[in-house]
Amino acid sequence: MAFGRCIHNGVDKKSVRRFLLKLSVALFVILPFAFPAFANESAGNAAALKVAFPNLDGFTMTSEDGTRYGLVVDYLNEIAKYTGWKYEYIDTTNEMMLEEFLEGRFDLMGGTYYAPAFEQYFGYPEYSCGASRSVILAKWDDTSIRGFDYSDLNGKTIGVYDRADENIRRLKEFLAMEGLDCEIIAYSIDQLVDGSLKYYLENEHVDLLLGNAADDTGEYRCVAYFNAQPHYIVTVPGNRTILDQMNKALTYILESNPDFAEECYEKNFPDAGSRGLVLNDDEREYVKSKKVVTVALPELFHPFYCVDDESCSHNGIVVDILSIVADFSGLEFEYIFADTYAAALQIVLDGDADVLGFFLGDEAHSESMELALTQSYTTLTDQVIRNNSVTYPDDNLICALLEGRRLPSNIKAKAVYYKTMYDMLSAVNDGEADIAYGLSPMIEKQSQQNIFRNLFSVSLFDNTRDISFAIPRPVNANLLTIFNKALNSISSTRRTAIGSANLVFTGTSRLSLRNIVYSNPVLVIVVFGAFILLIGTILIIVSYSRVRSLRIQGELDRAEATSRAKGLFLSHMSHEIRTPINGIVGMTELMKRHIDNNDMIRDYIEKIQLSSQHLLALINDVLDMSKIESGKVELHSDPFDLGLVLRGIKATFDVQAQSKQISFNLIVNGRFEDALIGDSLRLNQILTNLLSNAVKFTPNGGEITLSVEEIRHDGGKTRVAFEVRDTGCGISSENIDRVFMSFEQEHSSVTSVYGGTGLGLSITKRFVEMMGGEISVTSRVNAGSTFRVELPFGIACGKRCATSIENSAEKDDPARYFEGLNLLVVEDNAINMQVALGLLEYTGAHVDAAFNGLEAIDKFKGSPEGFYDLILMDVRMPVMDGMSATRAIRALPRSDAKSVLIFAMTANALSTDAQNCIKSGMNAHIGKPFMLKDIYNAYLQMT
Repeated sequence: MAFGRCIHNGVDKKSVRRFLLKLSVALFVILPFAFPAFANESAGNAAALKVAFPNLDGFTMTSEDGTRYGLVVDYLNEIAKYTGWKYEYIDTTNEMMLEEFLEGRFDLMGGTYYAPAFEQYFGYPEYSCGASRSVILAKWDDTSIRGFDYSDLNGKTIGVYDRADENIRRLKEFLAMEGLDCEIIAYSIDQLVDGSLKYYLENEHVDLLLGNAADDTGEYRCVAYFNAQPHYIVTVPGNRTILDQMNKALTYILESNPDFAEECYEKNFPDAGSRGLVLNDDEREYVKSKKVVTVALPELFHPFYCVDDESCSHNGIVVDILSIVADFSGLEFEYIFADTYAAALQIVLDGDADVLGFFLGDEAHSESMELALTQSYTTLTDQVIRNNSVTYPDDNLICALLEGRRLPSNIKAKAVYYKTMYDMLSAVNDGEADIAYGLSPMIEKQSQQNIFRNLFSVSLFDNTRDISFAIPRPVNANLLTIFNKALNSISSTRRTAIGSANLVFTGTSRLSLRNIVYSNPVLVIVVFGAFILLIGTILIIVSYSRVRSLRIQGELDRAEATSRAKGLFLSHMSHEIRTPINGIVGMTELMKRHIDNNDMIRDYIEKIQLSSQHLLALINDVLDMSKIESGKVELHSDPFDLGLVLRGIKATFDVQAQSKQISFNLIVNGRFEDALIGDSLRLNQILTNLLSNAVKFTPNGGEITLSVEEIRHDGGKTRVAFEVRDTGCGISSENIDRVFMSFEQEHSSVTSVYGGTGLGLSITKRFVEMMGGEISVTSRVNAGSTFRVELPFGIACGKRCATSIENSAEKDDPARYFEGLNLLVVEDNAINMQVALGLLEYTGAHVDAAFNGLEAIDKFKGSPEGFYDLILMDVRMPVMDGMSATRAIRALPRSDAKSVLIFAMTANALSTDAQNCIKSGMNAHIGKPFMLKDIYNAYLQMT
């Protein structure tokens, strides 16, 4: 029976929620696990089950790229291998998850403790997902608990929640097993402060608290870990389809790997069970008196010390680890640098430094040198490099080794010592030694920085090496213990992160001419000879036919490349156009289903508007490129107010920027008081394309700036610079020259992630060049891009700008555009007619309708002379098209036939279409989709 039916049959839903919520707080019953949704029916069903996903370290986590992972996800992925289930993760919170499960929002929930009383609310499988861990927590400043001896817990008081029966039972078992005598103090739910028992520990009402693994966050010391109750993946009671499939899958998992649960726990809680370590009184006194510890290191020795090394992007493993040791202990560290590893080792042996930053050997080697090693702080790999002419392993080999190191017993060779890794590898490359043995990161760096043509890497088995600090014997016990406590307090996850971050080497090769000649003498001779031969051949055989043939082949290659690019463009456009169309169709269908819900209708309308604007932008890009390639773009040279253009740009992109929490700034250096002469429409399009790209590629919280500045003023001419700067993803140096190419984007993932046609910047560059200007770009990956456009304009002397750039323009009220006017709309499409009538009547006009050209003529003939103020004429219509109807109206024998305003309102948006409309007798051309303001502005110009 489903849980919903149980509630319906008499169980008080509110009391159930309250009861289970108390248990989740008191017993830590519900670990906030997130479980992918399972298919409701058979394994082949494509539907996914809904699964709660709160964020909890170790159990349910989400990476920066959106990947779900954790102990629960591992279990569900393994179950899916046997069931074919698909999962839908639904984000929630630990506080809301239980209530939402009871309301039926989820099909599955994880980390649930079993109790017979819960069977009416949860459907349990036969097998658990392993046991959770309980933890005993103490304050960090409680020095009475040393952290390594359970006997320190004797006589302590432990605070617990009084209804956590299972946890209390297991706590008592743990205390009995360890022979500990502790007082357990139980608190009721009414005694909790802010939902927890922390108050009683902080105010010393108790010495310790009982919690679970999720409570080991570092706020308190973990002084003991022990197994607690098992946890389960649950569904609603009675769902046998899911339970049967889950039981089978869990059976297969346990049969094939009985340790699966333990492995999952260790993988996701690698540091669980490590106890919090603190300094004792003697160690704190040592820190107070010692203050500064000196550390010997070879300078610029990747990956250990890389500060000020321009070829590395990190400080070095030793620097990062000692920073943590300093935070833990309060010690300060100063470095004593040496030229080589052997010299740094000798500084420590001579007593001139307290610690060696890293020791490249094992315990036996350190003992022979009277050094004591600390706990390991990282693990690196050793590598063998051989000369290409040498076989390894083999007899009588000579091995190049760094001074201060010892050749391990598994490397059978005679050691020859060198001061640096470069000297070692050069010796092997030149044949002075057969093989070299050393740390892989150091070998890799030298191999990248230098050319060694005769080296070959050899794979080793069990070649990992633990790296530790080294302290001279006899050791100071406090110093060694402080280091070991600090190192043991670093989680394995953090150690791995430090190691990974410092192993990356981004330096470039030092390719000097001497280096190239030295490493490749034969190749240099061959290349030089080939170059001389090539020059001679070119001088002898180049002829007109050869040049012509190459030119033809080049044109063919470019045509093929263009064809491929256009094919890829059409593939992208098919997806890009269908995407907003799908939104429009889908939102329209939803409007029909929720016609009585005004809030939902308003939301759907806004989404339809966004999709429509997106679709129109795509179509405009394609049309612009078509017009440019056919040479049909015409530039206009008219006076315009730069301030008006910039205010329109700012109004548009203020809204777009705010939707992504982006800061948009407009900076104008100087004042443009005279009107400029040029094509303001193309200027607006150039700036719109650049700013649209900036908004698209700038993440939330970023910044975009449009700067305008006059850079040259010469009589009646001026040159103005426009800069668009953003803090977006940037463009790599190898791709920056491609951004202005047609049908191109930086790489394929740009289209899939950000969308677009790849035409915007190509169109922008064409317009800039047509206007006699220049465009350039500078960019850095993950730091943003700057596009700079310089354009020449004329100055309309004596014509002042109507307003300054800083002033805000008054907004026209579309409701009063055509008040009292008589309009005739000629449109064959019923939907378009409905749109036109609805919008125009909203402006206060009287509007008549005609559905083809012949009806328009009849309407005009039947009206009094001078009755119609404006006719909006579609072009393509049945019976009679718009241009034919216009010519017929102009030929009528009545006084208003020649003077009545007729505007083409059509989807034929090319420049040739507009010219044909004007030739037929129309006064203006308005492209669809039309804006009321466009019609009104055209009307004002004609009246």
